[in-house]
Amino acid sequence: MSEAAIEAMKRVYGVQWIEIFSLINKNLSLTMLPIELLEIIAQKLLKVDPLTAIRFCQVSKNTYTNLLEVRTALEARRVRWLPELTNKRFTISHDGCTITYESSGNVIAIPDDEAGGRGPFIDVCDWATGSLLPTTGRVSFRVRIEELPCIQRLKYNLGVIYIGVCTEANTDAWGFCPYFGSLHRSHCYANEKRCDGRWWSDPPVNYPNGQGTHLMFDEAGVPANLTYKTNGAVIEVIIDHGEGSLSFRVNDGAVLGPLFGFPKGAQLRPWVQSNLFNSRIVCVL
Repeated sequence: MSEAAIEAMKRVYGVQWIEIFSLINKNLSLTMLPIELLEIIAQKLLKVDPLTAIRFCQVSKNTYTNLLEVRTALEARRVRWLPELTNKRFTISHDGCTITYESSGNVIAIPDDEAGGRGPFIDVCDWATGSLLPTTGRVSFRVRIEELPCIQRLKYNLGVIYIGVCTEANTDAWGFCPYFGSLHRSHCYANEKRCDGRWWSDPPVNYPNGQGTHLMFDEAGVPANLTYKTNGAVIEVIIDHGEGSLSFRVNDGAVLGPLFGFPKGAQLRPWVQSNLFNSRIVCVL
């Protein structure tokens, strides 16, 4: 029995029982198990751990072929970007999994006393929003950043993008910014998709703030970030409904956070924001 199969069955039947079972049946293959048992295992995994359910379905040709119902259910639950909740500057492709951001114009000069002289930014914050996430247990999704703009004279990508979650109503959001290595909170006026993102604005009732909280540190405990090295990075967003928290991981590294204070069972959506001038951004769920 493969390690993946044993790990899957541990989650369903308990560690002690399956360890004894595997010791007795070291040479047992999944191909030797009845389809009925495979379906029971997969259905239980679907309820408690969809990611492990996906891996279980892919353990062998036998499981992939015979667990079509479970694979179909998993596909239906797959997170996708939604065009009706996404700004028109984003193009959604690849069955809702990829967003491409194209921007040029509508630029305002931000005064130094308001933005520290960061230069021209678009006068709206453009959002991409996904389907509702599960409201129980530990939920996670990943966004791969394939392309971000660069500083022309340096030819390095900036990393100024925000990846996280927003409320069901698509009005308030919390996200990790690779450029700063910190948490960003933003508010959207749904009728115009205009954002203020001001740290002094209040979060929704019963939700945390977290604006500006630094999340990323190096081995010495010094604040770190992904400035100039964001292309290809995979940002994992983790919601733990049991403890009401939001956290992140970068490239399968250490957990960043968590930020506590989210209502248990909160209805949240995947979310990406950008407000860069003359930029092209490609993100894949």
